[in-house]
Amino acid sequence: MDESQFYIIKNGVLTGYVGSARHAFIPAGVRRIAPYVFARADYLVNITFPEGLESIGEGAFSGCDYLADISLPESLREIGDLAFNRCPTLMELRLPEGLETIGSRAFSGCSAITSLRIPDKVKVIGPEAFFCCFELTELALP
Repeated sequence: MDESQFYIIKNGVLTGYVGSARHAFIPAGVRRIAPYVFARADYLVNITFPEGLESIGEGAFSGCDYLADISLPESLREIGDLAFNRCPTLMELRLPEGLETIGSRAFSGCSAITSLRIPDKVKVIGPEAFFCCFELTELALP
């Protein structure tokens, strides 16, 4: 079955998802993910993002309790407010070098993240971006 039929895309913006796959492959050509597209998707375990993705919207993956693995593309410039809020099983997080903005509470409640390096190009880190990341014991700043 062609998984692309589950994605609703308008002008390069992923605005909806009607599937229930444990692994989401965001289609090529998507430049932005709209707010709350995958919010509370308990079935979601990992995500593959396409190169060319520039922005992840507010709360796009908020409350994905079993999300454990994400691979952010180098093209990503902005992670919106609450984008990965309350993803308690997310352990590995590598932020791309071109990232400029990390929104407020973007990773709050991601209590399994243990280490993180903030890329040199990051200009904005919103309030409480890593609030309640209890296992975060190593942080490298530019």
